[in-house]
Amino acid sequence: RPLKAPLLAEQTRQATMDRQEFGLYFAIIVAECALLAFLEKSSKCVTNFQARKCCHAGTGLMLLQFDSRTAQSRALVYVIGLFSLGMTWEVIPGIPPFRFGKSRDIGMTVYL
Repeated sequence: RPLKAPLLAEQTRQATMDRQEFGLYFAIIVAECALLAFLEKSSKCVTNFQARKCCHAGTGLMLLQFDSRTAQSRALVYVIGLFSLGMTWEVIPGIPPFRFGKSRDIGMTVYL
C-alpha cells in the first residue's frame, strides 16, 4: 500500500506537466502563425529581405523552445518542415509560397 500514494502523485504530476507542455506548445504555435501572417501581409512596411530574416529568426527561436527528447516535439518539427517545403515547392495545391521566398527556392530548401 505505501507505493500507491507516490505512484499516484507521480501520475498526477506527469498529467499536469503534459497539460502545461501542451499549453506552451499551443501558445508557441499561435505566436509563430501570427508572426508568419504579419510577415506575409506587411509588404508595405517590411521588405522581402527583412521578412525572410524575421521568419528565420522567429522560427528558429520557436524551435528552440521545444524539448527534442519528446516524440511530440520532434513530430511537430518534422510536420512544420514538411509543410514549409510543400509550400516552397508548390506541392500543396492552392497554397502559394511565402511572399519573401521564391517558388522552388533552393536556399529555403537547404535551410529547412
